[in-house]
Amino acid sequence: TRADWQPMIEGYLLGRERLVRLLVLVDGEIGPTKLDVQLLEWLRHHERPVTVVASKQDKVKPSKRGARRRDLAAGCGVRVEDVAWVSAAKATGIEELRGSIRGWLSEGLERWRAEEVEEPRPKLAASDGTKKRKAPPVVEQNPDGTWPDEDEWN
Repeated sequence: TRADWQPMIEGYLLGRERLVRLLVLVDGEIGPTKLDVQLLEWLRHHERPVTVVASKQDKVKPSKRGARRRDLAAGCGVRVEDVAWVSAAKATGIEELRGSIRGWLSEGLERWRAEEVEEPRPKLAASDGTKKRKAPPVVEQNPDGTWPDEDEWN
């Protein structure tokens, strides 16, 4: 049911440490709705990085796009550079957005790799008594074709 969605989505958005950025789609012609603003405020409160993807760029006159982008940023409570203009109908802004997404993913991957080097995942239960998941053992057959006993595993 609809009531079940909110806790599930909130749990996902707050529990996923590796979310590098959230894209919030807003109608660029009419601007953010009350629900858009509510979502953006909630994400900002929880310090989630956000880019507003403003659709229907083609519906706004070229001479008014700069002002419209500033208005969208103000209405959404984000910086102007955090608004990406796109038009599905004219296929404008799509490649730029894809490039930004690739950049965010690359930055996130570099950060995760650095974190893994600094804090390698433990292979055994932690000494402080907290439960940590064991890494699966690497088990190879003995030279004679038999399998080692569990206490001989790496």
